[in-house]
Amino acid sequence: MNSLTGINILSHFNFHPEQAIASFSSRFPELIAFWQEEIGSGPAHLLAEHSWIEACKQVGKDPICLLGKFALRVSPGVDHRERDWTLATLDELVDEIVSNHHSYVRVQLGRMVAISCYIARMEQGNGMDHLVAQFNDLSQSLLLHLEMEELNFFPNCLRLENYQDTIGRQELDELIDLLQHTTHDHHLLDGIELGIRGHLDAMIVSDDLQHPLRALREALDEFMVDAVIHSEKEDGVLIPAIMFAHDIRRSDSESGRLKAT
Repeated sequence: MNSLTGINILSHFNFHPEQAIASFSSRFPELIAFWQEEIGSGPAHLLAEHSWIEACKQVGKDPICLLGKFALRVSPGVDHRERDWTLATLDELVDEIVSNHHSYVRVQLGRMVAISCYIARMEQGNGMDHLVAQFNDLSQSLLLHLEMEELNFFPNCLRLENYQDTIGRQELDELIDLLQHTTHDHHLLDGIELGIRGHLDAMIVSDDLQHPLRALREALDEFMVDAVIHSEKEDGVLIPAIMFAHDIRRSDSESGRLKAT
């Protein structure tokens, strides 16, 4: 089944402090041991349904500091398996992008925001608020991009492949607009990443925060490695395939071989 079927986009786990403790422990079983070390007991059943913020308040802990510490403990991981994706069906390719890359992007963005907030909380001033703002802007922009793809672009791509005979010219034009939007967002990421990296490289923090700062740089490195592979599947495989199907459909429509709707 394709990952877009029956999915509530807003329900995705993204390492956000307003999500339930149960969501964290489901994605990261390490939470139980972490909570035991930091709190002195595992997250009780009643706390499991609370948000991270609510649960921390219940046990008298700073949610920002605790989430930052947990973000330093875990890594989402992503499967960069070898496969010739030009031979995959469109359904398989979209499922790979959503279930593997989009899932990773959401969690890694949340981790980077959490770590940056932790550093800013522990090291006041020194441009820390600007660093947090940069990661928040990156996260908000990319989360909107993922939602656009999952709610609009990918479903229209799949419809073009599966229901070519019923797609009219207006829908084809809308698909091309979404395609251009997707490509534009991919190019913007490079500029945003350069700005953040320049800020990270120039930062000076206390000895206690050297490890978190190094971990944040490494998280950004890992994120950008995945971004290259992720974008290649979209820009190098998916989009050319959609353009090819689009051109055939438009040619058929304009020649009268298929009725324009």
